[in-house]
Amino acid sequence: MTYLFFFPKLQEGPITRYDELSTRLCKPLCRVENLEEGFRIFVVGLAYKILIANKLGGLWKQLSIIGYDAMSTSLAWMGMFAFTLELYFDFNGYSLMAVGIGKMFGFTLPQNFLFPYSSVSVSEFYRRWHATLGSWFRDYVYIPLGGSRKGMPCTIRNLLIVWFLTGLWHGLHWNFVLWGLSLFVLIAMEKLGLRKLLEKYRIVGHIYVLLIIPLTWMLFANQNFSDLCMYFTRLFAFGENSIHVYALDWLEYGRRYAPYLLAGCLFLIPSIERFLLSQKKKNRVFTTAILTVLFWMSIYSIYHSATDPFMYLQF
Repeated sequence: MTYLFFFPKLQEGPITRYDELSTRLCKPLCRVENLEEGFRIFVVGLAYKILIANKLGGLWKQLSIIGYDAMSTSLAWMGMFAFTLELYFDFNGYSLMAVGIGKMFGFTLPQNFLFPYSSVSVSEFYRRWHATLGSWFRDYVYIPLGGSRKGMPCTIRNLLIVWFLTGLWHGLHWNFVLWGLSLFVLIAMEKLGLRKLLEKYRIVGHIYVLLIIPLTWMLFANQNFSDLCMYFTRLFAFGENSIHVYALDWLEYGRRYAPYLLAGCLFLIPSIERFLLSQKKKNRVFTTAILTVLFWMSIYSIYHSATDPFMYLQF
């Protein structure tokens, strides 16, 4: 019962199984060092959500208002990367806040995002993205079906089932199923040999992930089929066709949202987050000062902004 009260909505992450918490439920370790570490994690998650995700969400909302048919190709690409960063920092921020609160109460929850945009393949990306959900599907669907132990045809079949179910898990809409199936195709291609090439030429792999993952997020973001088709039309309408109404719209929105886009790109770098969460004494004063500023900036932003709920709570 305590476990159920701890997770009133079990489908969100970090998805923590009973056996991972059972030994701590009766004797949580509420220590000073846990309070400090937990609050550090919480503040980083709060800043991700309030200072990056919420701000970038404004750009995506603007694109919905002006209409996909009225934007240039440059703005379409900017919007796609803005949504990519918004989704990551919204959901990672949510997860870090949960992990931080858990740590303050003496519970160690699993890390849910393992720097996914450092990956060199889609397969690796989804071992790092929402890692607790991926491990759940692996242990309760993929492995019971036989995993990769019964030859390539069965492996491909099992991947198809897992990714079809993953799409449905996010919602009963055709775009989520299409998103899941698109990832199945990409991961199946990697199983058949593409992954070896991407891991051998790691720079190519990084570029591949940074291009292909945002494109798949457009399937995730657009529930209306006509909107999806129009968005991809704008993404790949080069030359004269890339301009529909205002050729320099990307400059107008770029000036407004550039600080948040740059901040998002900066905090994708694993060493930045590791530094902020570092427990080393030589860094503690400096990182504490940074986190204090981020905390009060977040509080100020919350006070002066409308409530913006977590994106992932709708899936």
